[in-house]
Amino acid sequence: MVRGDLQYIAVGSSGYIISSANGTVWTEQASNVSAELRSIAYNGSLFVVVGQGGVILTSPDGVAWTQRSSNTISGLEQVHWNGREFLALGSYGAVLRSSDGINWSNETSGAALYSVVWDGAQYVAVGQSGSILTSSDGVTWTVQSSGVVDSLAGITWDGARYIAVGTRGVILDSTNGASWASRSFSVTTEELRSAVWNGSAYIVVGMNGVILSSPDGMHWSPEASGTTENLYDIASNGSQMVAVGANNTIIYSNDNGASWIDSSYSGNSDVNNIISVLWNGSFYLATGTRGLILTSVDGINWVRQVSGVTDTVIQAAWNENIFVAVGYNGTIIASHDGVSWTQSYYNGNNNLRDIIWDGGKFVIVGDAGTIISNPDGLIWTAQVSGTDSTLRAIAWNGTQYLVIANNNSPLLESNDGENWSVSAFPGAGESRFTNIYVGGGYILALGDYGQILRKKN
Repeated sequence: MVRGDLQYIAVGSSGYIISSANGTVWTEQASNVSAELRSIAYNGSLFVVVGQGGVILTSPDGVAWTQRSSNTISGLEQVHWNGREFLALGSYGAVLRSSDGINWSNETSGAALYSVVWDGAQYVAVGQSGSILTSSDGVTWTVQSSGVVDSLAGITWDGARYIAVGTRGVILDSTNGASWASRSFSVTTEELRSAVWNGSAYIVVGMNGVILSSPDGMHWSPEASGTTENLYDIASNGSQMVAVGANNTIIYSNDNGASWIDSSYSGNSDVNNIISVLWNGSFYLATGTRGLILTSVDGINWVRQVSGVTDTVIQAAWNENIFVAVGYNGTIIASHDGVSWTQSYYNGNNNLRDIIWDGGKFVIVGDAGTIISNPDGLIWTAQVSGTDSTLRAIAWNGTQYLVIANNNSPLLESNDGENWSVSAFPGAGESRFTNIYVGGGYILALGDYGQILRKKN
């Protein structure tokens, strides 16, 4: 997404272009192409969009779009305006340059590139198999050694330092674009799914029973979980932590995550994936497949409750008065005690993937860019997210909502849960982030290949 003089413009799959003057009300514009559109830039008078199959579109107003000749069929991943020219790059070493966005010259970098920045003196581009290239003019490119073979999906420049990120949790930094140092701090290549701050340490859980602990969100140590089942969520009551996962798996720890004890649910013969768990101040509530709802006062003995639904219940939230749980096919159920549940409805049937309570209202995110909100868990209002991507997770940091979208999509942010903006998310590209957590003074983004990103809250 990019901000023009008068409006926001966002692009997406199947030639999707939408515009908005205020970030709230969005209008779809006709691109007249069906290709996936990957990036957009603005030079003060012209919008330029690039995408798969070498597609280039331009528009002076964000409404009327004209296709331009790129003379390439290579997928174009990013377009950048450096103050003098547009530069587009993509697969098969494609590099295109244009001073006006209309007439393009073709160069080659020799590597598939995914992201580029301009620091005022040079371009620095990153891409496939650890590729890093620099160029002062966009024509002649110099290969730099990254020291990694993992694909690098994103790069940013803060005025003093470049940060490049990639698959398997790779983080590199450089002050000159030529010499790079690793800043990766994850200790696993497993996908990470959930985190909790227990008052003294962060505990993260993920696939194949992985558990990591850290006192600061930066330096991580693996812990023995005693299981190889996938772990999907974790909660803490202050003195105990409970993690849940596939095949009825429930484990708990009373020593800050150093050792874990099995308390897997075995109340009946059917096997469920337990996907979420929370502590409401009095007891734990867990949700899962086949409408599963479990409760426990001690994290050891679990009781199954009747949810009244058969769809997977993915996540739940508590507001000191009522639980609201969400799941597949638009499932929303509510309960004051975790035992008796009633269905709540909104006008849609998209899969709903996460829910939070911010102190004043519930906010739910889901597939096809779904965002809905409600103060009491009963009557829901749809919000315009500005994207049709799957929204995987939402967090509230006390002043702002943060939403992680699927795969190559960006990070959505909002101060009120109604007006949303889209920003570049570090690690976008080949990387996928699965969850976002706020606690202990930091914001953690968790993803595949053991990726953990940390930001001061």
